[in-house]
Amino acid sequence: MHKTACVIIIASMLAASFLVFQPVSAEGNTLTVPTDFPTINDALQNATDGDTIYIKQGVYNETIVIDKAITLRGEDTNGTIINGNTTGTVILIRHNGVTVTGLTITYSLTHNTPRRYYQHNWPADWLGQGGWSGLGYPMDSGIFVRRTEFRLAGIHIQEAKNCNISGNRISDCGVGVWLYLSSQNTILGNILVRNDYGLQVDSSKSNSIVGNTFLDNGGGIWLPQPNWVSGWGYNGKTVNNTFSQNNFIGNQKAIEPQCLTNTTNYWDNGSVGNYWDLYNGTGSYRIMGEYYTGGWHQNGVWKEQVYGVDSYPLTEPFNTTCMFAIHEEDPLDKQPSDKPSLTDYTQIEVAASIAGILVIMGLIVYFKKRKNAF
Repeated sequence: MHKTACVIIIASMLAASFLVFQPVSAEGNTLTVPTDFPTINDALQNATDGDTIYIKQGVYNETIVIDKAITLRGEDTNGTIINGNTTGTVILIRHNGVTVTGLTITYSLTHNTPRRYYQHNWPADWLGQGGWSGLGYPMDSGIFVRRTEFRLAGIHIQEAKNCNISGNRISDCGVGVWLYLSSQNTILGNILVRNDYGLQVDSSKSNSIVGNTFLDNGGGIWLPQPNWVSGWGYNGKTVNNTFSQNNFIGNQKAIEPQCLTNTTNYWDNGSVGNYWDLYNGTGSYRIMGEYYTGGWHQNGVWKEQVYGVDSYPLTEPFNTTCMFAIHEEDPLDKQPSDKPSLTDYTQIEVAASIAGILVIMGLIVYFKKRKNAF
């Protein structure tokens, strides 16, 4: 009876150890659109954290909400197009650790929405002066935009961190990329063209905006003021964001700061700044904010104030093609190795396997001593 029990215990321990020690892929699965699933949303519903949704070239008329830590990867930036069909935000990200790369993202606007415009700052008592119509807009080419319009984004990162948006072309949207209450994200090597605003950094901190091209937008980057209208949900500051090696070309205004005090954002990385098409080639580049003073309707004047400084501005556009590799390799062509590497096992799996082996060895020694005792 004791011998049978011993055999069962040892066999069970060996089986458990074997099961625990099975390798787990560190990369997750690849779901291909349209090969495996006809639409991106279908693939997303079947994806889990760590998976990659690989999108073949084509036009996909969809809007997407990402609430998993997945990678959305296009086969070719120019040939893989997600068209929002003017129905709203094209890609909404509500999860940490999301990557979106290699895509063209376009048309989050409604057809009758005017494009390529920016707005001025307002006086403290603007509501008492009759609001925007009371101030006599448009003035000095500044046009006010209703929030319901310019909220529509190509990519909207909402309360998320450690996301990577790289190598995309985003055009004809209210906002190309919108960071809202988000931190530690990377916006790298994208082309943002013909949007109302190329990028909106809103109550967000410690983000890295590097190697992007802002071309022919109303405003290249918009930095709203936190708590600018009570009750609209702004409850944080836009601080400690780094902007470097970006190109600002042909925008009506490169930077539109809503708050005239630079809240510790950095316009160079300590050695390299950005390319500004209005830079005269001498010294640092001063980023100016505008404010309205001296009256209401059209009796007041717009004045400028220094908002930030790029200490190392570039005299020629930065070559963003070296910032990242275009995804020419199809992940489906990768052949899995027959031999798992050490990185295929988690620390818990390794520890559990060692513990199982030690328990088995202890049982063997114990029963040997017990047998000799008899």
